[in-house]
Amino acid sequence: MPPLRLVALVLGCTGLFPAMLAAAPQLPNGFEIVEAIPMDGPFSTLEDYCKSVDIDAKRCLAPPTECGTTNGTGKLAGPFTEARVLARCNVALRAPGGWYVLSTAGLPAWAAFLNNGDRYVSEIASIAPSADRKSVLVRGTFVHGTAASKMPWLDAPPEYDGWYECEDRLFVCQVGDQGPGCAGPFPVAFIAYCRDRDHPERRLHRRDSHDFRFVPQVSGTTLTMKSPSAKQPRQAPLPGWAVISINAPQTIGILRDLSPEHVTLRFP
Repeated sequence: MPPLRLVALVLGCTGLFPAMLAAAPQLPNGFEIVEAIPMDGPFSTLEDYCKSVDIDAKRCLAPPTECGTTNGTGKLAGPFTEARVLARCNVALRAPGGWYVLSTAGLPAWAAFLNNGDRYVSEIASIAPSADRKSVLVRGTFVHGTAASKMPWLDAPPEYDGWYECEDRLFVCQVGDQGPGCAGPFPVAFIAYCRDRDHPERRLHRRDSHDFRFVPQVSGTTLTMKSPSAKQPRQAPLPGWAVISINAPQTIGILRDLSPEHVTLRFP
């Protein structure tokens, strides 16, 4: 079966996958040009943002423990002067016009930057300026509980039926002519076996040949996804979060595109 671009997740499938794919928001895989998502705002204060989403200010502004220990919160340099992680793992950046919030609320759990809840223990890893100081890079790890039935392409039989898979994701945020926006989330790395099923804080050390890792670099509005190995492919099997249990064997041979080496980012 020829490779197909991952364009959707089938919900409530009745055996028609992959012949019939339901349209849904998607990760920006395989695209050479990616439009940024406008950030919510501006808000004069973070308390104003909390009111707009009807969250108690104390809970809204307290560092959310479920988002992991984030490096880089506090003072920044460049277009954004400060960063905060708010309730629901939303990232707030301060620009000259006020506070702006990167939120993926409303997207399917699999397509969001991060998600915590049923089967998810995602974490924000870092918020840092790019080397040219024109962007802020928000990185996090999307951690998803999966099972052998969703990943029939694994090279070797799993030692047990349930574990976590991890995908490192990246947002690139800049201030455009119309205000701040963030492009992404871009899958930067994937590990098929990353966390213990019963103790997700424990890392597993088993590797799979389909794991991948890119080294992202941003210069102006160009994102370069360098591969540490010439043999690393630009396509990979559908991960467990993109495959339903019913008829999962039919997904064997279906690949998702990974980012090309150079991606042009367009900001509002």
